[in-house]
Amino acid sequence: MKKQHIEKGKLGEEIACQYLTEQGYDILFRNWKWEKAEIDIIAMEGEELVFVEVRLRTHAEDSPELSISTKKQRLLCQAASFFAETYNERKYKTVRFDVIGIHIQHKSPCLSHYKDVFR
Repeated sequence: MKKQHIEKGKLGEEIACQYLTEQGYDILFRNWKWEKAEIDIIAMEGEELVFVEVRLRTHAEDSPELSISTKKQRLLCQAASFFAETYNERKYKTVRFDVIGIHIQHKSPCLSHYKDVFR
């Protein structure tokens, strides 16, 4: 089951990265880890640093953006804070957290991009 979960996650991240690249984002890192947290995608949109959590669903489950617990949000914020303080290769003016929800029904992905979901 765990292997299937990892493969599902990789598929979702591939779809999300392709979408973000098509939208003009510059992908900096994928699966960036800090302590117990992992940020799925770190990207730049213009001068904005964007941390992206990807949620893939294969059947009618809860909304992807609602599936991020407050504990997970806290971990992501801590990791992002550490990243933003230590990463200075690029200049950025603002930071935000996005969620990309992907529903795959009948083998066709439907993507929703929620910007600035939490702080």
